[in-house]
Amino acid sequence: MKSFTGKMPVNFLVCFFSILSFMGATAAMTADNGYEQPGEYKASALLKPEMVQGKYHKVDQRVLHDGFLYHFMVQSSFGPFEVTSPRPWPC
Repeated sequence: MKSFTGKMPVNFLVCFFSILSFMGATAAMTADNGYEQPGEYKASALLKPEMVQGKYHKVDQRVLHDGFLYHFMVQSSFGPFEVTSPRPWPC
C-alpha cells in the first residue's frame, strides 16, 4: 500500500478542485434556465393613443420589460430617446 507522500496529494487536490469547480459551473448554468426571461410588450397595449404618437414624437411598438422597468424607444423631432418607467403609464 502506497502512502500519501510526494506529489500524490497535490495531484489529488488539483483533480478534486477541478472537478468541484466544473460541477459548480454546470449547476450555475442549469439554474439560469429556471428564471423568467424579460418580457416584451406593445406600446399600443400599454399607453393611450395620444401617448404612442403625437405631433413631435412616436413611440416604437416594441417595449421591453426587465422585471423592474419598462424600456420605451421614442423617435422625436429632437432625436431618438430611451425612456424608462416602473409603470407603463405616467404616475
